[in-house]
Amino acid sequence: MEIPGYEIGQCLAQGVTASAYLATQTSLGRPVVLKVLDTSIADTPQALQRFLNEGRLIAALRHPHIVTIHDIGTAGRLVYISMEFVEGGDLKQRLAEGPLAPDVALDVIEKIASALGYAHAHGVIHRDVKPGNILFRRDGSPVLTDFGIAKSLAADGDITGTGVFLGSPNYMAPEQVDSTNVDNGADIYALGVILYEMLTGQKPFVSGSIIDVIYAHRKT
Repeated sequence: MEIPGYEIGQCLAQGVTASAYLATQTSLGRPVVLKVLDTSIADTPQALQRFLNEGRLIAALRHPHIVTIHDIGTAGRLVYISMEFVEGGDLKQRLAEGPLAPDVALDVIEKIASALGYAHAHGVIHRDVKPGNILFRRDGSPVLTDFGIAKSLAADGDITGTGVFLGSPNYMAPEQVDSTNVDNGADIYALGVILYEMLTGQKPFVSGSIIDVIYAHRKT
């Protein structure tokens, strides 16, 4: 795989239609993350729109705790987003080691809440706030990333099809399952679930069935 202007290194994450790579932007010699969509696989308008939507939404948000977008472009059949490389791992990895100290947990919540508040003020709902989407810079500051299923309140419509829910069941607000009228509260709900997990070391609802987890969130 070749993308002009970048030297592509290791694969950081592999998805069905998109993958993330550690790369070097040759003009500046800086490390970046390239999120690449292969349009020969993801050949539906919805998949392409969702991918481009992510880049454009984040690029418009300038906040110290939201990942920075450097560029959006195409190279043959590939569409890519070039973004800030955040080298300190993610919150999911940290939680695998156990609960966090209350002061650390509150610091993370405060900063990510600030990022979400900024996004909400600019008409953007993340809709997939979870530990794996909270990264840490080298100085320890948290960064919100992966706006792949974010919704712009200024848009004419939602790209989610009827009967399809988007999000992560362990952190999903009840209304995300069967309602298109998702508002800022969905992100706040997810942040509350994350705070619970940071303090206790466990998710509020655990089951081998995704449906059971979704039902538990709806019933609470």
